[in-house]
Amino acid sequence: IQWPFHRPRSTGWRPCSRSTRTPIRRRRPRPSLTRSSPACTRAHDARKRFGVVCTESRPQCEGLTLARHLAEHGIEVEVVVDSSVAAFAWGVGALIVGADAVTEEGVVNKVGTHQIALSARAFGVPVFVLAGTEKFLPRGASWEIEERDPREIVSSPHERVRGYNVYFDVTPF
Repeated sequence: IQWPFHRPRSTGWRPCSRSTRTPIRRRRPRPSLTRSSPACTRAHDARKRFGVVCTESRPQCEGLTLARHLAEHGIEVEVVVDSSVAAFAWGVGALIVGADAVTEEGVVNKVGTHQIALSARAFGVPVFVLAGTEKFLPRGASWEIEERDPREIVSSPHERVRGYNVYFDVTPF
């Protein structure tokens, strides 16, 4: 498979060869794509060497907050827009996500986690969910995905333009 993408130099990827579109790797660890802070800070404290790619996580841009937190712990971080995750998923070593809840249907986490997991699966990237036992809901319990104020994503709506704004999605097992 040939990819027209290239990874920025800051995470160890150099531009692709124009003839083959094959990424040329430096000898640096592959970054992790994450939506979970505790896992990264624990790994860094254990002296593991790695970089992190965070999605911005709109509409509240929690990914930017996560990136700042990780950077304060000495972890090299890149932030990408949510919709570009497939372009970055092929170059990472693992996808690490947290969970707001774990149900029989799957993992409830920030909206967009499902699409990121699908991209990771398409590129053979392992997916890890880090969740304490308190996040596991009892059998039969479900998590209601509530709709939030659409003005957070469509600030000046048109009569024929509506926003659909949710903060969570369910990623099936």
